[in-house]
Amino acid sequence: MAAITIARNAGSYGDQISRDVASKLNCEWLDHDIILNRFIAPIVNTETMNMLRLSPKYFLQETTEGLTFKEFLQGALHELAGRQDFVLVGFAGFLFFADDPTATHVRLYADRQLRIERTAKERQCQFPVAAQFVQTKDRQMRRFASALFGEQEDGEHYHLNLNTGKVTRNEAVETIVCLFREREKTRALDAMPIEGSLAQQQAYPLLKNESEIEFARLLDHYELEWRYEPRTFPVEWDDEGRVTLAFSPDFYLPRFNLYLELTTMNQKYVSLKNRKLKQLKSLYPDVNVRIVYKRDFQAMMERFEEES
Repeated sequence: MAAITIARNAGSYGDQISRDVASKLNCEWLDHDIILNRFIAPIVNTETMNMLRLSPKYFLQETTEGLTFKEFLQGALHELAGRQDFVLVGFAGFLFFADDPTATHVRLYADRQLRIERTAKERQCQFPVAAQFVQTKDRQMRRFASALFGEQEDGEHYHLNLNTGKVTRNEAVETIVCLFREREKTRALDAMPIEGSLAQQQAYPLLKNESEIEFARLLDHYELEWRYEPRTFPVEWDDEGRVTLAFSPDFYLPRFNLYLELTTMNQKYVSLKNRKLKQLKSLYPDVNVRIVYKRDFQAMMERFEEES
């Protein structure tokens, strides 16, 4: 499962092309409003929602979970990408998924004059009004990305840059879909299940960070059979029954029928993990799962080094 992020300038047909890509891939389409309504609206009041709509800097304020709204959304969007494919247009999606190797990042652009002409036709307005609209929208998009992630260099984040003044909308859609499917094939070749030993992990490098590799070494040292992320547990759904939050513990130990989740990386997500763990225990009382906190992991590694 993976995200396709599509950055666009006003008048570059970004919304239309991204919707067509989502339709072609039979996956969900997300934009700024959908993200706020799905993930943020359930946990804040109307005043806070209005502030988030008006001020990008407000995303750096803390939620009741102890995370900033930006961090909360990063966790929620990555959780979603772990369960399903989706197309995310705008919302600085390429920066939210900058470190995700499974994400596909696309930028759509066109000559400013052409974008103004398209906007005037689409909005049925005079050229100066369309020019002002394009300028304002472009500024808002840059301001949002800058407020959350700092100044960025254009073009360096993308797998594909498409000039929609040089290709048709259908050609753009087909190109993006083709790129995504090729990358999907590559992921499928790498997605063989990991079980049992570090040798297998080295052959099929799916472990996400050094801490997970060290933990696998620890389990191998004590000759404990393990499986990596073998199961995902949905813990929240929206009104239409779609999963909005899920938990995929990092390791499963068959001998103890025990799931373990590491929190040695990204400590800012500990509150979110604790919340998911609480919900999981309530929904799946027979599932035995524990969180391995940073201090516990360090203690285990020190003991391991003493015995080695």
